[in-house]
Order: sequence, then structure tokens, then C-alpha cells
Amino acid sequence: MESKELTTVEIPVAISDTLYKSKLTKRQRNFVLLLVHSEGAKSASQCAYEAGYAKNSCRITASELQNPRLFPKVVEAINAEISANSERYKCTTERSLAVLQRIRDRAIDKDLLGNAVAAERARGELVNLYDKKLTVMHGSIEQMSRAEVEQKIKDMMKQYDITDEVQEVDENLIEHTA
Repeated sequence: MESKELTTVEIPVAISDTLYKSKLTKRQRNFVLLLVHSEGAKSASQCAYEAGYAKNSCRITASELQNPRLFPKVVEAINAEISANSERYKCTTERSLAVLQRIRDRAIDKDLLGNAVAAERARGELVNLYDKKLTVMHGSIEQMSRAEVEQKIKDMMKQYDITDEVQEVDENLIEHTA
């Protein structure tokens, strides 16, 4: 007589209310949870098998469970759980600030001041506390017309208060300094 190995599979906790409200069987509910929370690490047929479906038909069962014409409630539950999972892990400013604050606090507790400063700086950058000046140059002088170059020179002369008057230099001063 063959011995069957008993393995226990940890079923994730449901996030969406749909799984609690829908009239799914225990195996269907487990399939939904395993499929969504494995996030592609397991195949649908593996999730069906781990949910309690027969090994020799789990591939077909997994396909059928994902078919909205055959099992609309299961597909609805899959979509609801995916949405709830996505919402749970969505990146927001508030969540990022809280995570960075925890990182900073743990770094301080462990006397890792460099890491604490980096986390606090990242928090400040997240809320635009620091002024970041970014200069973007468009093109080069070779791409400009003569009139554009002359205008740019005049603008720069105004900006830096430079006059275009030429002053005569006393040649005697040049000889004495050389």
C-alpha cells in the first residue's frame, strides 16, 4: 500500500471583504488566496492542488476556476483580492514617510547615525523640504543661429553686469607688471 505524504499548506489571510461575504466553498476560497498571494511564484494548478483539488485534475480545475462564465463568483473574488492586495501595498507619501521614520529611529537606536541621517534626508526630499536646483541645457552653441548667440551673449552681459565698452590699457602698466 502506498503512503501518501501529508503536507500542510499555509493559507494566506484574506484582505478583501468579498472573500468573507461571497458564497465560495472552502477550496475555492483557498484557491483564490493562494493564487493571489503567491504573486506568480506558484502556478494556478499548483494553487488548486494546494487548495485541496485532486492532483490529476488540478490543471483543468485551475483553468475552470478562473473562467468567468463557469465560476463568476470565484473570478470576482480573485479580482477583489488583487485590488485589496494592491491597495494594501500601494506606495503613498504618508506610507513612505512612516517607513523612513521607522528606519531612522531604528538606525538611531543602533547608533548608526549615517543611516539615520540618510533616512531623514530621504524623508525631507520626499516632502520637497530641500531646494533642488536643476539646470537643463538645451542644445549647444553649434545648434544656435548667429542672432541667437548674440542675444544670449547680451543677456549674459546684462545678467553679470558686463559692459561692452572697451577701455584703453596703458602699455606702460603692462611692461612694469611683466
